[in-house]
Amino acid sequence: QVLTDIEKKAEDLREKQVVVFNSWEASKVRIKKGGFTLTAAKDKDNKWLFEGAAKDEADGSRVETFIRKIESLEAAEFIDWPADLQTYGLAQPQAEITVWTKDGETEKEVQVLVGTEDPEKKQVVLKNPKLDYLFRVDAAFLNELPKEAKDWKPAAPAEKKEVSQ
Repeated sequence: QVLTDIEKKAEDLREKQVVVFNSWEASKVRIKKGGFTLTAAKDKDNKWLFEGAAKDEADGSRVETFIRKIESLEAAEFIDWPADLQTYGLAQPQAEITVWTKDGETEKEVQVLVGTEDPEKKQVVLKNPKLDYLFRVDAAFLNELPKEAKDWKPAAPAEKKEVSQ
């Protein structure tokens, strides 16, 4: 087994996940994009609430789906020893995603910085601030980024329609 592993390229043996955490342990998530910031946190009843003046309830399934997307981000390609973060759009990232997890009493924070998107390759450059290298990942997850708070609000209950006979 060891010999077959040695025959692999270094990229095959690297951790491909951008951030490593368990989505079910997530207790808070914050997205900053331009002047827009959206933060949602779990309350004691495990309901997702927006943080801020009005602690409205967020749609838990939408929030958790987004957190799972972040958890599953994997490198299609690595950029080792990036010379200048400006080149990759990371000096001023287009978005900053932070997820806090809680396992018992242990709290952990993971962060992803979103750089420039390559429309031809359909990839975007990401940085985990705790690592010295960058990741190129499938850009499809950018469609999941909420553009405003209402993107994570629960759907309005469908109005009851009268059945005419």
